Amino acid sequence: MRNCNPGGGEAWTAPPATRELRGWVRHRAKLVGLRSNLKCHVHAVLAGAGVQVSMGDLFCPCGQDLLARVALTPESRARVDSALRLITGLDFEVELFGRLVTAVPAVGGRVLAAHLVDARRVQRGDVIAIALPGANLVYGGLMGQGKSNACTCREP
Repeated sequence: MRNCNPGGGEAWTAPPATRELRGWVRHRAKLVGLRSNLKCHVHAVLAGAGVQVSMGDLFCPCGQDLLARVALTPESRARVDSALRLITGLDFEVELFGRLVTAVPAVGGRVLAAHLVDARRVQRGDVIAIALPGANLVYGGLMGQGKSNACTCREP
């Protein structure tokens, strides 16, 4: 789609479906950022309380058990519990928008993936999959070990 500027130049505007899809990806990236901030807040509260975390993922099932049984002041407990409730809600929203993005047929082929996925905004381990014609999937983000429901953390 082309738009004419009053100054005589032309600018390209993406089709409405592409703009909507980009908006979903941006929104999901913002949700991931909010969730990351809350997780950092939980780690900061625990550090302030002198709690040493010996596991890699404090938010896996084993980490949730640790968070439930660790002794904290009422103020710290309230802050951690509040952050955990918000993280749970954000987990749902991040999953929902990830599914919305993957459910939409590709608009514009391979060029779309380059415009949609800004790897600087995607948190490590979070993956956005975009279906493209003639390809299985294009993944945006940093592919680490991937996400698994299995808890692999161990306490000493």
